[in-house]
Amino acid sequence: MASRNLINFLFWFHVLFIIFAVSVGFFFSWRIALSLIIIHRLHVFLFHGCLLSNIEKHIHAIPKNSNFIQYTVGRIFKKKITRRQGVYVDYGLVVLAILLIVLNNL
Repeated sequence: MASRNLINFLFWFHVLFIIFAVSVGFFFSWRIALSLIIIHRLHVFLFHGCLLSNIEKHIHAIPKNSNFIQYTVGRIFKKKITRRQGVYVDYGLVVLAILLIVLNNL
């Protein structure tokens, strides 16, 4: 099992990465932002989940039977959500990122 410091670092790095990824439309042109979203979704498909989440599962930072969204909601908000709800939140973050790209380029 990995050290608590490594687990906390990976957790907060992942959270900050998601926040940056959702707000990518504010920092890049719409073409680059949309390309980054597509690349991310392809990587999720190719690795059968987020590579960072898979690393966290491998070092037992998050349970094997849950996803990062489920774990994060439990850790930050002390609420349990199902895997399906976690998937909905994941897709919601993608839609939010695309919406921010559109709104930023009106």
